Amino acid sequence: MKKLLLLLPIALMAFSFSASAANIQCGITAIGFSTWSANGFICDIGDKTFSNFAPGTIGNNTSVQFGQGPAGFTVNFQDTTTGAFNNSFTVGYTIDVIANTAPNILPSIYKIVSVGAGLQDSGTVGGNATLVKTITGGATGTASATDVNGTTSKTAINGIQATHLVVTDTFTYSNGLITNISNTFVQADVSTPEPFTMSLMGAGLLAVGLLRRRVAR
Repeated sequence: MKKLLLLLPIALMAFSFSASAANIQCGITAIGFSTWSANGFICDIGDKTFSNFAPGTIGNNTSVQFGQGPAGFTVNFQDTTTGAFNNSFTVGYTIDVIANTAPNILPSIYKIVSVGAGLQDSGTVGGNATLVKTITGGATGTASATDVNGTTSKTAINGIQATHLVVTDTFTYSNGLITNISNTFVQADVSTPEPFTMSLMGAGLLAVGLLRRRVAR
């Protein structure tokens, strides 16, 4: 019986690993349209799963590239034919932070806390385009990026805590050479109790201690 109990956590960890290993790795190389737009396409990068891609009107010459670094992770759309986008479109996808199901490990302590929109252009004067990013699911909000005469500006959705997001990008093109449409997601450990929560825990422990002393008497 003891041996069975010892083997159970290992079996659970192996099951969790095999379940996530079924998805392909997003990698750092660009993924072609025919792959990422296919029905049922799912990929993992780090502790995140991307799925439910809806190409909308983005065009079949668009690649998607995933990246990950200390500041978070990115999803970039690029035109593989002309090197720049010259049409308006809408595209969507889903992001899930994978909960660790191993025993004695708290799940979902890392959550997405910020979502940003971005545009990159060739620096051509006269460029004019807008990207509006809408999120639903575990949090709601809107971020945007604009390009006016080759100068870009952007905003972000901050102050959220989510492990599941449905993202919709709406790109409106007027003119210029927009070479990259970027999506930035920042993750943080949110498991540290807030001061108010810690004070409540301290009061609770004090009450338990006083109750034990009273019972002991």
